[in-house]
Amino acid sequence: MTWHCSADSLRQPSVNNLTGTIEINLRRAKAFFNSNLDSTRYYLVKAEALADSLDNMALMAEIDRQLGNTYWLEASYQNALEYYLRALPLYDTLGNYLGVSMIYNNLGEVHKKLNDFDKALEFHAKSLATKKAHLDIPPLMSYYNLGELYELQGNPDTARVFYQQLLDQADFDQDFRPVAYAYSGLGRVHDHDGQTATAVYFFKEALQLRKLANDQRGIASSFMNLARVYIKMGNDIPTAKAFADSSEALIDRIGAKDLEVDNYLLLAKIDSIRGDYLTAINYFQRHYFLKDSLYSLDKSYQINQLLTNYETEKTANENQTLIYERDLSASQIRMNRIIIILISVGLVLATLFTIRLKIVNTTVGQQREELVNKARDLELALQRLATRNEENKSFSYMVSHDLKAPIRVISYYTSILKSEWHQLNDEDIREHLQGIDGNLRKMQNIITDLLDFSRVSQADLKVGTVSLDELAHEVIEGFRVSEPDREVQVDIDKDLIVEADQAMMQILLKNLLENAWKYTRGRHEPYIKLQKFGQNTYTVADNGVGFDMDFYDKLFTPFKRLHGDSEFEGTGIGLSITKSIMDKHGGRIWAESQLNHGSKFFFSFRAS
Repeated sequence: MTWHCSADSLRQPSVNNLTGTIEINLRRAKAFFNSNLDSTRYYLVKAEALADSLDNMALMAEIDRQLGNTYWLEASYQNALEYYLRALPLYDTLGNYLGVSMIYNNLGEVHKKLNDFDKALEFHAKSLATKKAHLDIPPLMSYYNLGELYELQGNPDTARVFYQQLLDQADFDQDFRPVAYAYSGLGRVHDHDGQTATAVYFFKEALQLRKLANDQRGIASSFMNLARVYIKMGNDIPTAKAFADSSEALIDRIGAKDLEVDNYLLLAKIDSIRGDYLTAINYFQRHYFLKDSLYSLDKSYQINQLLTNYETEKTANENQTLIYERDLSASQIRMNRIIIILISVGLVLATLFTIRLKIVNTTVGQQREELVNKARDLELALQRLATRNEENKSFSYMVSHDLKAPIRVISYYTSILKSEWHQLNDEDIREHLQGIDGNLRKMQNIITDLLDFSRVSQADLKVGTVSLDELAHEVIEGFRVSEPDREVQVDIDKDLIVEADQAMMQILLKNLLENAWKYTRGRHEPYIKLQKFGQNTYTVADNGVGFDMDFYDKLFTPFKRLHGDSEFEGTGIGLSITKSIMDKHGGRIWAESQLNHGSKFFFSFRAS
């Protein structure tokens, strides 16, 4: 859904203050369309009230359609349906066939989301017929929507015909967005036929075009398509994970709840394949919670409509009954009223009970099976977690006592040897001692990081208000003191406030910023940025050496380093600690990078 207002409704000159106020409200609504749908609706409703007072049918039709679009984007399909049906007769009366075709198209999309494919096919066919009969424009999106419908009904061959028609008639030089839709549809058809390499080609072509058009929703959808096909290929799960993570970050920013439902399911499948069952269960829970909440919104709307119809009918019945009641006695009047109320209430309760019974009958079997599976998976995960905690406790004790003690002894004897042989002019012995000393320091760093990792995994959260920007400034100041000759541009956003464990946030930022500081060493005009990205997501970006995304699956694994010791010092545990911290907060951490083009690390907290 995109913002659109007809030229007829907005280009008319202002004849009075009301028209000018309407235009101001419409501009404000448009400004919020991609960021805050509640604000968009607020200004649209204000404009609609003024348009109604002017009896401006063209404006009222456009406003109703845009209100429908806001609900469609929030997956509140019954509300969207109401506004589209209000706009349709207005467009028809005005003879605005472009508006009529768009409403038919939107009604088809709503019924498709409600799984009423017959109705969806009927409305999309009407949209196509209207465009062919009255409009001198190719019915490009009608071809796409009809193709998608046949695809959903398990008829990929017919879908391919419509997608190819779209591709043949689209004018790439004038508008390449329809071409992106055609590529996306053809990618899904080839994926269905098992031609995964061809599917990847079409999906990537669609992604590039959508990036050129700055189609944020389309970009997120392309990421999801690529994640699905890489899951099916089975041999490149890290790439699937990277695409799904990128989609999730973008969906969080644009607030596309209908895409978020499907993307949670994708992430759950990927983490199940990777063996990260706790994270997978978390995503499954988010998927079903969001799916159920959207389902409940539509059902509550239907029930409210029933109650409204009941109240209207009851009022009409009572008005008709008044004439008859005048001839009855006072006792008979009271008795008849009681009977009418009891019968009406009984009918409403019976209706509501029937609706509720249908809902329960259609979902309870599926939900019971899902709950049993989730309970089984959760029980296994909890057993593994309990075992792991016990192992961690023993491990921490061993590291503290059994490893540190002999290292201290070796370090002591090395210092004695260095002092005794200091007088000797033996370069080989001196180099050997320096090598021993350097490896001892590395071993001590590894032990310290392992202890941090273990403590973070076992510690209880102490949640409070934390200023990430203040902690980041403290960490960076420590780096500047240790390397006063380095010049690094550091940009940190202000007021980065989160509800989290302060000690853990300090460890997380230290590891992320330390990596950025380390891997920008030797770069031309190095920079590091800490910024907010979306509602609950933050990012640490740099222009360092970066890494190859083919090795993404090793990034957060302990002791797995993507750069050798000869290039950059390190233990390979720091990023594992950051993942453990975000897991404890119910959030997640991921990264995007390209060799020699820097890295971006994202960490996201669960919405409160």
